[in-house]
Amino acid sequence: MKIKIENLGAIHQGEISTDKPLTILTGPNNSGKSYVAYLLYGMMKDMSHNILREIDIDFTEEEKQILGAEPVDWEKAYHTLLSNREEELKRLIKHYVKENINSYFSSNSLLPTINFIDEKVNIAAAIINNETTYENITNQLFCNVVSKVQYEMLRGRLKFQKGNKVVNVPKLLKKMWLNKSIRNSVYFFPAERPAISILAEAEVERKSKQQDKIQELFLNSKGIEDSDLAKNLKQQMQSKPTYPMAINDYIYFVNGLSQTVKKQSEFGDLANEIERMLMKGTVGVSEFGSIQYTPEGMKEPLAIHMSSSLVKSLSGLVLYIRHLANEGDTLIIDEPEVNLHPDNQRIVARVIAKIVNKGFRVILSTHSDYFIKEVNNLIMLNKANQDAATKEQLLEDLKSQGYDADCFISPDDVGVYFFDKNTIQAIEVDETGFDVSSIEQELEKINHATELIYDTLFD
Repeated sequence: MKIKIENLGAIHQGEISTDKPLTILTGPNNSGKSYVAYLLYGMMKDMSHNILREIDIDFTEEEKQILGAEPVDWEKAYHTLLSNREEELKRLIKHYVKENINSYFSSNSLLPTINFIDEKVNIAAAIINNETTYENITNQLFCNVVSKVQYEMLRGRLKFQKGNKVVNVPKLLKKMWLNKSIRNSVYFFPAERPAISILAEAEVERKSKQQDKIQELFLNSKGIEDSDLAKNLKQQMQSKPTYPMAINDYIYFVNGLSQTVKKQSEFGDLANEIERMLMKGTVGVSEFGSIQYTPEGMKEPLAIHMSSSLVKSLSGLVLYIRHLANEGDTLIIDEPEVNLHPDNQRIVARVIAKIVNKGFRVILSTHSDYFIKEVNNLIMLNKANQDAATKEQLLEDLKSQGYDADCFISPDDVGVYFFDKNTIQAIEVDETGFDVSSIEQELEKINHATELIYDTLFD
């Protein structure tokens, strides 16, 4: 997806694309990174959940003829099903972004202009050819929406009468769609996640009691149906969430873990690996639905408020990967390095690379020089794939630092955007990585200050 943004907080104008498996947002505080993260999350969620309820999924006569043929021309079927709904999907996408954008930020004061930057692409070919990165697709979200729409058709309505026979789509087509972007979802991990992991249950209860109080007051006030008070109460009951949609959803994610842990994803081994690399213990959920942590060597778990800030920061990610993750999901992580020592910031960079290499799409914001430099190391390591002997020797030399082949990342898979001076600037990524000038400048400043102070006072 490539969009043009105007008048969003500090951002006067800028363009950003999320077509790469890893998208990094960086820049000074108050430059608009979180706003863009909230925007992307809201758009992705709306498109994957709400548009399906409005799109027309009835078959045209042309589609019925193609799907009823023997044998079926599957390439033609894909192309026809997708292209017949392209304009309607684009219209609905624009409608939802315009109508719901205030709920993304929980604010009526932000009035940004969002436009999709279109390119001529062959969506059907990208899906048929199993291009998992969808690099040539105008709008990654659009592709996901189309696939989900088609799956809804497959699940309940992709059948029609042909003579005396009811025709159903073969399992092969259903499996093809299911294995691509059907199950794709978007999850947001906010910078406030350490506090939310402790307070989520209390916050949900507070909001529930607040709504109950408003409801009770309204019901017990006789004869005020048309009064200003009634209108005010109704408005409060229908008001937007207290927090931006992304934070609000993470609160409910944490509060709903008692149900989440009843599911198991196919990425349990990756969750275990993250625990080994970073947590030196295991994360779980109590019978009452609260997060708990069991350190290595201990039998009894600790309540989350007794655990380290590292556990509070990363427990939600581990639980998501263990219980909900599906290949193709998008993870938006605001400051993955929050509350982490530099050595763990480097490890988190390798964890992110492993997640990307498992087929997930990650969008993250960061201020960390350690994190960025480690991503650059992983990009440079990708060149070792060109020579098996060099790769083997390099991995042996770096083994003690925790590197392995699963954390190499191609420069072609990374997009970097620098937020500053009221705009968004794309940063070039090559085989040696990328430079963030503001961070390099601050390092030079602090080194200069250190030398000046030492030379003046101690030398």
